Amino acid sequence: MRVLAITDLHGTTLDNAESIADDYDLILIGGDITHFGRYDDAKEILSEFIRDRAVCAVYGNCDYADVDDYLREADISVHGRRRDVGPCTITGFSGAPKSPFNTPGEVDDEEIGAGIRDVTSECSIVLTHAPPFETAVDMAPVGHVGSKSLHEYILREQPAINICGHIHEARGTDRIGSTLIVNPGPYFKGYYAHIDIGGDISCELRSF
Repeated sequence: MRVLAITDLHGTTLDNAESIADDYDLILIGGDITHFGRYDDAKEILSEFIRDRAVCAVYGNCDYADVDDYLREADISVHGRRRDVGPCTITGFSGAPKSPFNTPGEVDDEEIGAGIRDVTSECSIVLTHAPPFETAVDMAPVGHVGSKSLHEYILREQPAINICGHIHEARGTDRIGSTLIVNPGPYFKGYYAHIDIGGDISCELRSF
């Protein structure tokens, strides 16, 4: 199973992703779809791209909550939900921990770990905007800024993969136990992740 993971669009069109999307069985979108936008902005960015494709998405801290209204209407939201695609179970949670920037999609950290549905298959993917705390993918100039409750959830549940974003400068991979953590890097800068799921899981960080 081939998975395309993108995050942090910040209103960028999906033309680049469109050029490769048909090579993938599943597309994961990890939030900040808009740049402080709402329902109509998300619909304009996503509606054509998601047609007839297996897509799962969460919203980010730079998306207003009604972006999730569109994601749910389009039946691609996994915010507090669980969805099966092929051999994989995808679950997730939107937003990011509260910060001094007071962006619209911020939540109490505890909500993130508590809101993720339990995974139910060996091929389990947790899709979040926030990265887990104290990893290679949550390092900002001020230090580690990821979600502590997400880290605890991953340590306890050990899903196969966590796709996250939010911290643009922390593009990379890490592990918490056996869980592969992937921050594809911001899509608006041309970054994405290519993931192969078979007997093993492999990940390549790529650019358009």
